[in-house]
Amino acid sequence: MRNRKGLNRYLSNCLIVVLVLGLTGSCFNSRTYLTPEQISWNPYKHGQVLVFKSSKNEIDSINIKEIEAVFPDGMGVPDHNQRLRVLALHTDPRDANKDWETYILRISTESKKNGEPSQIGFDLRLKNSWFFEEKYDFDWVAAQPEIGVSVPYGELSDVIELNDKGRDDPDTELDIRTIYWSKSKGYVRLDKYDGTFWELIEIIEP
Repeated sequence: MRNRKGLNRYLSNCLIVVLVLGLTGSCFNSRTYLTPEQISWNPYKHGQVLVFKSSKNEIDSINIKEIEAVFPDGMGVPDHNQRLRVLALHTDPRDANKDWETYILRISTESKKNGEPSQIGFDLRLKNSWFFEEKYDFDWVAAQPEIGVSVPYGELSDVIELNDKGRDDPDTELDIRTIYWSKSKGYVRLDKYDGTFWELIEIIEP
């Protein structure tokens, strides 16, 4: 009888181990990883400072604090899509005396769990200016034609133009209408609805 109880306990433990390994394996097997092309859409490096000047001769800057590739879904979830996030320190658009830390760029792989395609999100904030976060289908953005743009930083020929979708945006004087994104330098120009704009003038390397 004692041997039979010991055998039953051993078999139960083996079953638990098999189930745990199976669940863990299924989690990792369902992960979708960022592709080299998706990763290449992040032009920033930790420690960089992006300096912008407005058409009103105001100066503001954005500090790149952290760049990370994570699986924010957590363990035990049947789908894990990797995401690249660029965390930056910038001026609070509503109060120039305060600073915020937010993600100015997010790139995510497709989500099998939610049936969503790979996405890229832009969210930029400067003094009295805010491009409220917009998410776009990554393949659609990657297919946009490149244009040439001249800003104080220099001449750039790898720029795409993205417009505010206007959904759920507060109706304020902060709202940015269009961003100009360089594949090699990131944000280079921002046009507001009121006709004013910001342009990149310098990138300070760490």
